[in-house]
Amino acid sequence: VFPTIFNEFHQQVEPLQTIETDHDDMIHDAQLDFYGRRLATCSTDKTVKIFDVVDGKKELIETLRGHDGPVWQVSWADPRVGPFLASCSADHSVIIWREDETGWIRVHRHENKDAGSTFSHSWAWFETLSLPLLTAICIFINFDLVNVIAWAPYTEEQPQLAIGTSQGFIALLTLEETSWQYSTIAPPDMPAHINGVLGLSWAPPPVTLDGKAPKQIASCGCDNQVHVFEYSTGENGGIEWRHAFTLPEKHTDWVRDVAWAPQVGLANAVVATCGQDNSVFIYTNTTTGEWVAEELKDIPDDTPVWRVSWSLAGNVLAVSCGSAEGQVKLFKQSLDGSWNCIKTIENS
Repeated sequence: VFPTIFNEFHQQVEPLQTIETDHDDMIHDAQLDFYGRRLATCSTDKTVKIFDVVDGKKELIETLRGHDGPVWQVSWADPRVGPFLASCSADHSVIIWREDETGWIRVHRHENKDAGSTFSHSWAWFETLSLPLLTAICIFINFDLVNVIAWAPYTEEQPQLAIGTSQGFIALLTLEETSWQYSTIAPPDMPAHINGVLGLSWAPPPVTLDGKAPKQIASCGCDNQVHVFEYSTGENGGIEWRHAFTLPEKHTDWVRDVAWAPQVGLANAVVATCGQDNSVFIYTNTTTGEWVAEELKDIPDDTPVWRVSWSLAGNVLAVSCGSAEGQVKLFKQSLDGSWNCIKTIENS
């Protein structure tokens, strides 16, 4: 698999470079850092690779090893929080890596303490399965994978990483002084999504005069729903999490991903979702507080939609389709408020 980096300028989108990663198996995720200078990839081969991609470079900086199973996802922290990279795996674990003067080091490994049954068998057989199929199998055998991770964007606070699992609960790893502390948003006895969490996305940092607006995270999963949880400082000074609301249920199958749009110049909060049902919805929070959904057109027929991702300005949405052509479609909002496809990129 060859990750391709694209550059967007107005409505012209052209590939910048294609990178040979030398992974020994399927790549599950590829993420650029905040500045777009480094690329992290992860694979079924149990490794995470970091590349320098500035000015057309394709230099492998480091190969990170530490997981015992396929690595599903990587996530960069905001550099103002710290030089952190997180990875999650089918081996129940989340690893937090930090860059120092000697390179990348592992600073914390979290084993999912609420995981169900475990296997004494080799990972060799399970590594041949895709994440959707493996998630479905784990639903029936009470085997809890870490499916998804997402760093909080709130730079005025301590680093905080959200974790979503195949058994539906959501947890947090928070750096307090020198140790990473574990807590839950939606615990195992009150799962956020029956049969598994597939996507997490933090809301942009709130802009308020008193700084007391609740911070929010959206989750999606195998129950066809999208939930929003929020936390704020309680009367005793502690942090209190609660389920805030559920977006209007539009999907008829698993919701694969959710992405909260950056609110740079946007008047209202906007959330995008995509699913196994071949659909993409954009939810807009109106001035009355109601969430209104618009379904995007021009999505390939009879194929799941895997990922949605916003540009930094929040005005362009990238949609990764599960078609044989490997299509990525870019959508932009027109002056009349409708969303239109401005570019289709196919795997060449």
